[in-house]
Amino acid sequence: MRNGIGRHGYSARFGQVFLRDTGIARREAEFAIGKRVVELGTGRGILTRELAMVAREVVSFEIDKRLFDEASASMNYENLHLVNMDFFKANMDDYGRFDILVSNAPYYLSSRIIEWVAGNRMESLLCLQREFVERITAKEGERDYNYIGVLSSLALIIRKVINVPRGMFEPVPRVDSVVISIHPRTAALDSDVLRIISLLMEHRRKSARNALIDSSKSLNIGREAAREISESIPYSREKVFRIPPAGLYDLSTLIAGACTGIRR
Repeated sequence: MRNGIGRHGYSARFGQVFLRDTGIARREAEFAIGKRVVELGTGRGILTRELAMVAREVVSFEIDKRLFDEASASMNYENLHLVNMDFFKANMDDYGRFDILVSNAPYYLSSRIIEWVAGNRMESLLCLQREFVERITAKEGERDYNYIGVLSSLALIIRKVINVPRGMFEPVPRVDSVVISIHPRTAALDSDVLRIISLLMEHRRKSARNALIDSSKSLNIGREAAREISESIPYSREKVFRIPPAGLYDLSTLIAGACTGIRR
C-alpha cells in the first residue's frame, strides 16, 4: 500500500470497499424510481449510475477527491450532481428536500449514518454489515441489544431487503452485508431523553437504579440526587438491557424532568 491506496485502488483512510455487482445496484435503485435522491459515497459509481437512470435527480457526495475526479470524468447525466465533500458536514438545506438517502457506505460509518437518518427522519436504503444490522434489530434481553438498536427501534421502521455476500465487493471484506429499507416513525424524539438512554446503556448490565447513579456526573447532578430519582422511576431494579425501548424512553423522560428540576 502506498500513500494509503491499496492495490485495488481503495483508500484505507476512508475504509472503502466497492460494490461490483450491477444486479444488486439495480435492486437498490428500484427504491429511488422517480425520487429526488441523496447518495452518501459515490465510490466507483456502480450504484450512482443505476440511480441516475431511474431517479428524478441524484446528488451524490464523495469525500475522496480521487474518486470524485474519476466519477466526474466518467459520468455525464443531466440529473446527477456530484459533490466533493464530507456528507456529514454538508448543509442539506443548500440542496433542497430529498425523498430518500441511498448508500453503500463504509462499515465504520454505520452508527453515524443511523443516527443521521433518525435525526433527519429521512426514508433510506442502506447496505450495511450483517452483524451491524443484527445489532440495530436486536430485542431487549438479547446479547446485541445496545443504544443504537434502541434508537433504531424508537425512531425507525427497518426491513431487510436482500442479503449481499462479501464476494460482491472489492476488495472482499471479511463479513457479509445486508440491504435494508428504513422509514422514519411519525413522532420526533427528544434529544435530551436520547442522551439519557445512551448514558444508561453504557451500564446496560446494571439495574436502571445503579446505571442512573453511575451516570450522575454526566447528568450534572449529585449521586445522592440520582439515588432519590431512582426510587421514583419505573424499572428501577430491572437490568437496563432487559428494558424495552419504549420503557427506556419513558423512564428517561422522567429522569430528564427530574434532573431539570434539581438544576433550577
